[in-house]
Parts: sequence; structure tokens; C-alpha cells
Amino acid sequence: MAQILQTLTILHQQKVVFPSGQFQRGIIHGNLRLNNLLWVEDKAGYPFIYLSDFALWEDLFEIPPPETLRSYEASPEDIAQELEALGKIGYCLLQGDSVLPTITDESSWPTADPWLTSFIKRLLHLEGAPFTSAEEAGQALVSLPRVPPLSQEPGEREEMTAKTKGNLWRTALWLGGGALTLM
Repeated sequence: MAQILQTLTILHQQKVVFPSGQFQRGIIHGNLRLNNLLWVEDKAGYPFIYLSDFALWEDLFEIPPPETLRSYEASPEDIAQELEALGKIGYCLLQGDSVLPTITDESSWPTADPWLTSFIKRLLHLEGAPFTSAEEAGQALVSLPRVPPLSQEPGEREEMTAKTKGNLWRTALWLGGGALTLM
């Protein structure tokens, strides 16, 4: 989700120039769904998520009259809709299913990671103040505490916690390096 939020942040803030010479500040994906994400691992095994099937692509080869031209500008309402769509993706991933059940049914929410669950509920406008930007949501996501997976053996959890702390540093350095390359 962090990579998707990073991509949306760039899209929403980017100055876009169209072939017609028109330009606008920010662009929306407009079609964010689970089946529009492509997960690829690099040579080192790190995942990279590509966004595909932008709504803008639907009109790419059509030149409609200027008065009917659809706007893909990143308005606050469009950003809120994209973050809500990401919340639906997060809910499906949390559930381990591609079908979106009733998200308002509290009993359908997993309890394994309460911080991530709360974050996704905020994306879906079900809990707390909604995020105003993908950048704000991304900062909130990376600041969430990490919950190690539950294990059956008593000593495995402590060992996993120690490993997770080491991995957090590597992850932070990796994310920090990626953020620096964007600047």
C-alpha cells in the first residue's frame, strides 16, 4: 500500500502537459481496483507495484470536442474517491479475498493487526477524519507499528520480533533511499 500511496502522491502533484498543449496540476488514476495492480519482484526479490488501466487511457485515442472533454485533474473529491478505492483494495488484501463484502459489518474485519485495520477504515471514511491527500495517508501508513505474525512456539515470537526490528531498519533505509531518488 505504501508504494501505491507514493505513486498516487506523485500523480496528484505532478504537472501534466497534454499533446493538445493544455496542462493541469495533478492527475488522478480514476480506475483504482485490485485487478489494476501489477506486482513484480526485482532481481533482489523486492516487490514493486505498478498501477495500470488509468481512466485517462480510455480516452487516449479519441479526440472529443473541447466542451465534452472529461477532466482528470486531481480535485479534493477525486483524491478522496481514490483513497477510498485504495481502502477497498486494502480491505480485500487484509481479508485475503478479491471479493468486497459489506465493509460496514464490524464482524467481517480481521483482528490480527488493529493499527492497519484502523488505517484502512480511515481510508474508507469509516473511522476518524478522512485523509486529505495520498501523501498524508502514506505518512500515516509508514508510521504504523508493525505487528509480528503469531506463532505456535513460545520462543518463536520473541525471535521473530528481533528479526522484525532488524528488517525495519533495512526497510526504512530502502524506503528512504527511494524517497531521496524522487527528490
